[in-house]
Amino acid sequence: MLIFVTDTETTGLPRQEPKPTMIEFAGILYHVETRARLATVQCLIHAPANPVENINRISVASLEVMNPKTNPAIVPVLTAQKKAAQALWNAADYVLAHNASFDRFFLDPVFNQDGKTQWRCSKNDIKFPQAKNARSLKYIAVDHGIFPFGAHKALNDCLVLTDCLDQVPDLAAQLSLVPEDVSRWETIDLPFERKDEAKERGFRWDSDKKVWWKDMKASDTNDLPFRVQKSCL
Repeated sequence: MLIFVTDTETTGLPRQEPKPTMIEFAGILYHVETRARLATVQCLIHAPANPVENINRISVASLEVMNPKTNPAIVPVLTAQKKAAQALWNAADYVLAHNASFDRFFLDPVFNQDGKTQWRCSKNDIKFPQAKNARSLKYIAVDHGIFPFGAHKALNDCLVLTDCLDQVPDLAAQLSLVPEDVSRWETIDLPFERKDEAKERGFRWDSDKKVWWKDMKASDTNDLPFRVQKSCL
């Protein structure tokens, strides 16, 4: 089984105003059965500004180098990168990202114009054997003894994620499952003295509704030691 593990860096959140743009893209073609990284792509993409430079540390000066209007020499590089990325994307059985809904917003219009790509989300669709409650990539990595180096760098995040995937013994089986929708679930009449049980399982306190809640799949509610219900929000 082949999967294309991908990540993006952008100038903002999806559907934010002003409309955000993708300024870095990376991907690794990963062979599940041999845990091999077969091929890699990464490139910066021009944008006139980067209001979140303090987070992704991508300078506007470096983005300007990727401007084909002011630097025609970069055109063949961009063309080659896009062709290579599309080839790796097309070769994969699944495209996988951590919090995939974010990356899909930026990548589907570029690489998935026919709408046939089967996406998987490592945050919601993969159970990592040593992971505790936190589902951010850096915490999953640390739970497995992996150093999450260079966070918010697209290729670094792809490499860290593939290192985490190496630790999942039944990865192919999990990827083959039809993804479940993730919804908000809330506790039902949970006594105060049992609040630590909710906290240990990643639930958060909603001070307005006075309930503990968590975003998760319906199947994840089966083994909880307290009652929950899907939120009507």
